[in-house]
Amino acid sequence: MTAKANRTQPVLSNFDELPDAAFVPIAVPCALLHISATTAWRWVRAGKLPKPAKFGGGTTRLNVGQLRAAIRAITGE
Repeated sequence: MTAKANRTQPVLSNFDELPDAAFVPIAVPCALLHISATTAWRWVRAGKLPKPAKFGGGTTRLNVGQLRAAIRAITGE
């Protein structure tokens, strides 16, 4: 398992319990939707996934509430 996967696994395990105001890395929607990071960024540009927030140090995260709404729209659930 890669270092990135090790960091993402706890977030994936607890995704349903995260508050809507939380932020997660792009690896989370990639894992949830079984898509590559390239596809995820393409979907951000196309408006299928929410625009990420930029934090200090080059950190980019997606809002969980917006991400949940986007996943419902994508999967039809």
